[in-house]
Amino acid sequence: MKKIIVFIIFIPLMVFSQRYQSPKFSFDIASGVYTNFRQWKENGVTGGYQISYNKDGMVYSANVIVGFGISKNINNNNGYFQAFLESDALIGREIHLGNELLVIPQVGLGYLHYTNHFQGEKMNLIGVPVQFKITFFKKSRLTPALIPRVIFNKVQNNYSLLFALNFK
Repeated sequence: MKKIIVFIIFIPLMVFSQRYQSPKFSFDIASGVYTNFRQWKENGVTGGYQISYNKDGMVYSANVIVGFGISKNINNNNGYFQAFLESDALIGREIHLGNELLVIPQVGLGYLHYTNHFQGEKMNLIGVPVQFKITFFKKSRLTPALIPRVIFNKVQNNYSLLFALNFK
């Protein structure tokens, strides 16, 4: 447990100690909502963090996202708790749209631990995450971002919209 606490404290300190002229690492804290857009509705809140490394316009990222929500049974309208834990490795490229807007489309490989009380047992899945990180005011050290994302997998796709703070 001490190693995890040291890791959680060390990464943000490493990000904050960088010089602004050439940011290599950045750290995002995000929260938002998710859904599956299916007949068996699953909606909830989600949050997590992302660590990114930028080298020559290519962005390499790793993230952890947790979601909690309610599933609605269409047969009897009962609600059930369900949750997921997602961990991804992503790669993408920076696209500069003007002086204050930066878009980073990314794709990667992800692991999804999924629990749903309708479907019975817990599932461990491999998926393909796709996200578009839209960062505003890219020249400041603390920037707001909007991250629409989806993870495609064989059971059900999770769509989410995250609002993030990016620390450079």
